[in-house]
Amino acid sequence: MMIHNPFTVAIGDSEEMQKANGMLDEVKESIINAYEIKTGLPRDKLSQLMEAETWLNANKAVDLKFADKYVVEF
Repeated sequence: MMIHNPFTVAIGDSEEMQKANGMLDEVKESIINAYEIKTGLPRDKLSQLMEAETWLNANKAVDLKFADKYVVEF
């Protein structure tokens, strides 16, 4: 699992770029809200994980409560 900031492609003048930036800020807040509800982690920690483009293996995802469990099937 990878946790990262939202991204987009935008075209236009500075006003359009500011709108795109505002939209990305709103989307990030929505993602943090969902992660906070699921994991119980503090918002600043979640934001840091997103900023760092954090990769989580199955164990780490469960440890941080992004996942409830993992299943190994053979």
